[in-house]
Amino acid sequence: FERDVATYLNELLSPAAGENDHDIQQYRVLATNPFCNEMYGDAFIALKKEYNAVLIGLSKKTPNGYQLRKNPPDESLIQEEDYLIVIVDGRAADQLEQAFGIGEGA
Repeated sequence: FERDVATYLNELLSPAAGENDHDIQQYRVLATNPFCNEMYGDAFIALKKEYNAVLIGLSKKTPNGYQLRKNPPDESLIQEEDYLIVIVDGRAADQLEQAFGIGEGA
């Protein structure tokens, strides 16, 4: 394991304590979410540009529960009740909660 990769991974797995700390969080997609019924690739670009958040996955609701899709194709449709999985800092997390109308993990 490369030293910097290990450090980065450890920081991502630890809860963010400050505004400049990074964390992996998931947000349930409500019908009012600005990315509901949008393509994953479009959401990826918008989240980075508007919130400095990095979209790394999508958890799709299926008849058998949820299916995790790590870095899915750009053409993947984000639908209500899916979860967006993102890397955020404290500031971006606050902004996303306001924009999405829901707290992380809810």
